[in-house]
Amino acid sequence: MNGTPSGGGAPDSGWTAGGTRGVAGGASGGPAAPSGGDADVGESLVPPEAWELIGRQIGPGKPLTVYANDVERFCRTIGEDNPIFFDEKAARQSVYGGRPMPLTFPLTRFESGDERSFQVPLHATRRVRGEDELIVLRPIKVGDTIRARTRLVDIQEKTGRTGRMVFLRFETEYLLDDDEVAMIVRTTIVRR
Repeated sequence: MNGTPSGGGAPDSGWTAGGTRGVAGGASGGPAAPSGGDADVGESLVPPEAWELIGRQIGPGKPLTVYANDVERFCRTIGEDNPIFFDEKAARQSVYGGRPMPLTFPLTRFESGDERSFQVPLHATRRVRGEDELIVLRPIKVGDTIRARTRLVDIQEKTGRTGRMVFLRFETEYLLDDDEVAMIVRTTIVRR
């Protein structure tokens, strides 16, 4: 299922028209293609088939086992020196009861099932990661195996000082072996 959206139905974007976070739940119907305003000047960056992907889901993707040496390498790379990531004894004495996975670790490690696997056809080639909101429901620890599944929540086309851009909003759930959702990441990707 890598990169192939499935599912559908009315999306629950959790975002308001102004781009601010709203309360998830209760949305009726998904956003429609833009009409009127600056986005209509010239060809839209968002073709009709992209709008149809809102609410679709990919994954769960390939499993990822959290290994101690990978966590240590990641922590050294980002300059994290907290002993709970390196020392089993310190980790057991912490609130985690074991060596936790750094929260941003899965954002760089997944081969499938996360927002990078979601192919949204746009007339925009440049990409920048705009924002990540992480919601931890249960700590993920060394030895856990997790999978990711991602839903395209919203697409917005806007015009700024430097031209038109597209904001893609995704919600990725990181699942444990028993399909328990351990972490939710809400990501905004900007394409130009």
